[in-house]
Amino acid sequence: MVRYSCGRRFADCLLASVFLLGVFGIFATPALYAQALAAPSSSDQWDVSIAADNFQHIYVLYSQARASASGSIPAMTLVASDDAGKTWQPPRQLTPPTVAGQSSPEIVIDSADHRTVYASWLERHGQDVMLAKSVDFGQSWSVFIAARAATPAEKPALAVSGQNVFVGFSRGQKMWVASSHDGGITYSRSTLETGEALTGALAGDAAIDLQGNVYFAWAANVQSTSGDPRVNLYISKSPDSGKTWATKLMDSSGAPAGCTAQNCEWGYMGAQISVAADAAGTLYAFWNSGPAKQAARVYFSSSTTQGETWSTKIDVSSAPQGANHVLPTISAGTAGEVRIAWIDSRNSPDWSAYYRTSSNGGATWSKERMISHYALTSSFMPVDTFGFLFATQPVMAAVQDAEVNAGGV
Repeated sequence: MVRYSCGRRFADCLLASVFLLGVFGIFATPALYAQALAAPSSSDQWDVSIAADNFQHIYVLYSQARASASGSIPAMTLVASDDAGKTWQPPRQLTPPTVAGQSSPEIVIDSADHRTVYASWLERHGQDVMLAKSVDFGQSWSVFIAARAATPAEKPALAVSGQNVFVGFSRGQKMWVASSHDGGITYSRSTLETGEALTGALAGDAAIDLQGNVYFAWAANVQSTSGDPRVNLYISKSPDSGKTWATKLMDSSGAPAGCTAQNCEWGYMGAQISVAADAAGTLYAFWNSGPAKQAARVYFSSSTTQGETWSTKIDVSSAPQGANHVLPTISAGTAGEVRIAWIDSRNSPDWSAYYRTSSNGGATWSKERMISHYALTSSFMPVDTFGFLFATQPVMAAVQDAEVNAGGV
């Protein structure tokens, strides 16, 4: 699963409501429902992440602005269900924030026991990359610092299997991974190298396959020989629990037209990549890319060789040419079961979220299903964060509605 943030400078993010969409049925025609997880009066939510275990628990973690003596401070807020989303516990603060607040949440389930919950986020203006662990279905948490530096980090990605915890993040124009082998208590740290000079990096997603190989999907700004900026999409692999890493270039995209006039960061409209592994160990990658300052498409590829080789990329959207595609996300379940989702502009001036499923590793796909449709409320994009997961529960998607007058649905 992958989550995307518009970045700290996108003011519209702070005017959002969190919703949960449940999609029942995998390959039959599904029914959809929507639930408001935060009261209409408590807007100012952003950066949402979602996870589900094998015991009917669903967790939604997001940043909620809270009043304090020093002003409004964003704090990690958790909403949980213990009956597969039929009912929800009241939102609660995960852990007290620092004066600078908390942002960029990521929440996952241990892929080994399918029940222990892990979360990661940023504190102290991004200087601290945090890790929290719960062994009692989110009722209590142990909190650790995975990485600390004087410069800010961006957007953690998280993968866990047993005692092995891996937190990826960007800092100082590099991609970093903090690796722990004692359940998140202590860490070693390493960088992911590409052999190129990077001018920016952004974590996308992380996965651990059946053999224990660790993968991080990420994007990086690079300067091409022509002088035009490009976004390279990488998947880095460690076969030895984070001791060494090898990085493969999956695709290269032109830089997007951008939205600096609306104060959003480069990663929001740019090329991004996600990765997932199914129960049989097959890897899947899903990303968006396109020519410079033109509409991007979404592409799918798979690997049965532990990421050493990949199938030829295929365009999996039926949107007409010229429709821009952003925020790709992917989840995998049992052998061959894959779900992909993205947002595109085919209904311009509106942006809509779509998903497709495959039961044979992406050889064939279901028809597209629109799971959300938003009126354009900011001047370039109405949705801040989009999360998608695959679990024993029904398919779930967490979507943030960035309406300027977000007062509920």
